[in-house]
Amino acid sequence: MKILVYLLFIIGLIGFSGLYNPAHIYLYTILLFPITGFLLLFKLKKKVKVNVPIWLLPLPFLSVMPLLFQVESVQGTLDEYLVWCALFAFGILLLQINERAVQLPLLLLAINWTTIAGTYLALLGIISVPQFILSLSKEVSGLGERLGGFLQYPNAFASILGAMILFHLVLAVGEPKKSWAFLHKLLPLFAWPLFLLTESRGAWLMFIIVWFFTFYVISKKTHIRYLIISGFIFVCGTIVYTSIILNGTSTINWISLVVVIGFGVLLLWVERKKILTRITDPRSIHLVPLTLLVGFMFLFSDLYWKGALYHILPSSLQQRLLFNFDTISERALYWKDALLHWDEFSFTGLGGKAWQILMYRIQTSPYLTSEVHNGYLDIWIEMGLIGLFFVLFLLIKVSVQLFKERTASLPAFLFLLLHGFLEFTFSYPIILFYLLILSLCQIEKIKQPASKQPVLLILAFIVLTSGSWFSITFARAENAYHHVQSAETIKEAAAAVQDAYKLNPWQTQYVRFAVEYQLLSPEEQTIWLNKAIEYEPNHSWLLYHAAKTAEENDEVERAKILYQRSMETNRFENRSK
Repeated sequence: MKILVYLLFIIGLIGFSGLYNPAHIYLYTILLFPITGFLLLFKLKKKVKVNVPIWLLPLPFLSVMPLLFQVESVQGTLDEYLVWCALFAFGILLLQINERAVQLPLLLLAINWTTIAGTYLALLGIISVPQFILSLSKEVSGLGERLGGFLQYPNAFASILGAMILFHLVLAVGEPKKSWAFLHKLLPLFAWPLFLLTESRGAWLMFIIVWFFTFYVISKKTHIRYLIISGFIFVCGTIVYTSIILNGTSTINWISLVVVIGFGVLLLWVERKKILTRITDPRSIHLVPLTLLVGFMFLFSDLYWKGALYHILPSSLQQRLLFNFDTISERALYWKDALLHWDEFSFTGLGGKAWQILMYRIQTSPYLTSEVHNGYLDIWIEMGLIGLFFVLFLLIKVSVQLFKERTASLPAFLFLLLHGFLEFTFSYPIILFYLLILSLCQIEKIKQPASKQPVLLILAFIVLTSGSWFSITFARAENAYHHVQSAETIKEAAAAVQDAYKLNPWQTQYVRFAVEYQLLSPEEQTIWLNKAIEYEPNHSWLLYHAAKTAEENDEVERAKILYQRSMETNRFENRSK
C-alpha cells in the first residue's frame, strides 16, 4: 500500500505540478477515486475492517455548502469540491497502511529523496521541467531568477523543502537505525542549497521560528548534537549554494555537485567516527535555545546594519536579506481589502476560487497577483466561518496530539501551517497531502468519533462516486475544448467549443472564448452569456459582453444595468477576461 501512496504522491507532485491547475486535478482524480473505491470494495468483500478518515469527511460537503446561497463561481466551487474529495480519498489510502508509525517516516524518506534527486537532475539539465527556474526582476529576486521547482512557484516549493529539512533534522538525532539516521542527516544537506535558491524570505523566516521551537520537541539529551548537525547543514549548504550561483544562474554545474557530495562524505566520516555521541548533555532544556536566541539577535543586528557577516554572504543573499517590505505590503493590502468586506463571505462563504472574482470589485488599487496569499483567509472566503472553524479545529487538534507525543513530524507540520499565513500554499493539493502524511506520521492509534460503519461507508462512496463523475465529465470537456487548437476552420472550432460546453456548461471559459472569436450565432451568444452570468454573477467581462449583446438586441434597460454591474465588479479595469 505504501508503494501505491508513494507513486500517487510523486505523480501529483512531479507529473501534475502539485495539482494547482484544475485540469490536472481532473486527470489525477480519475486515477485516485477508482483506486480508492475498488480498495474499499475489496476490503468489504474480504470482510476486513475499513479505516476511513471520519474527520476529513465533512470537508467536501462544507466546500459545496455555499451553492445553497450564492457563489462567485460554480465551476470554482466544484473544482474545490474535487480537491477536498481527493484529500479524503488520499486519507483513506494512508489509513490502510499497517504500522504507520514505522512506515510513514520511511514513505516520507522515499518521497523527499525522490523530490531532491529530481530537482538536482533538472538543475543539471538531465531532465526538462517547464518553469522550473523563473526569471524575475531584481525587486523580487537577488539573483534575477528563483527556483520554482516542480510546483512552478518558488514560495510553494520552499514550503515543501523547508518541511523536508525540519522533518529529517529531527529524525537525524532520534532515528535508532544508523543507516536511516545517516540518510536523514544527508537529505537536509542536499535540500538546503535548493531552499536558498527559492529566495523565499517568508519561508526562511518561518523556518527560523520553527527551528528554535524544535528544541522543545526533541529530547534535551540531543540538543547539542542537533545544534551541531544543523550548523553543519546550514554552513556547508550555504557554501554549496555559493558555488552554484558563481556563474550568475541557478543552474547546477558538476563542480557544485562534487562539493555537496564531498560534504556528504565528510558527514559520513563524522558518523563513522561517532564523534557526535561523545558530546555531553546540557543541564537545562532552555540553555541551548535561549543561547541561540541571543545569537540570533546579534545576527539580526548584523544583517540590519550590514556588518561583517552580511558582507561575507553571496550578493544574491545580501539583496534578498535587505529589509525591503514591498511584497509584504502588497499582501497586507489584499488582506486589508478582504477583511473590509468580510460581511460578504463571513458566514456561508462564496465558494471555490471566489477571490479571483471578488478581488476585482474590492481592490483599493490594482493588484499584482490573483491570489490572496493567505491560506486561512482563502478558506474563510471560500467556505465561510463554518468551514474555517472546522479546518482550524482539525489543525489545532492534530498539532496538540503531535506535541503530546513529541513526534518528529511536528516541526514540519507547524512550518507548513505558519507559512500558510503568508502564502497560498494550501491551494496546492499536494501540500495538503503532505500535511496529511505528517499528521499521521508516528501515530499508530488515531482517535476518531464513534460512528456506524455502514453509514460511514455510504458517505465515503457518495464522495468517491460524485467526485469520479465530476472528474470524468470535466476532463472530457477539457479534452473537447483542446481540440480548438487543432481546428483548421471556424466551423471546426465552433463545434469543439459546443461539445465542451454541452459537457460542462459551468465552465465560463468556453463562453468567453466563443464570444471573443465570434463562434456563436446572435441567439446562441445571448443564451450562453445569460447562463454564464448565472454561474459567475460578478464576472465583469461576462457582464460587459452580456450588456453589449443586450444593447444590440435593443434591450436598453437591461444593457444599462449590466454595464453598471460590469463597472462595479472591476474597479480599475485591470481584468482582460
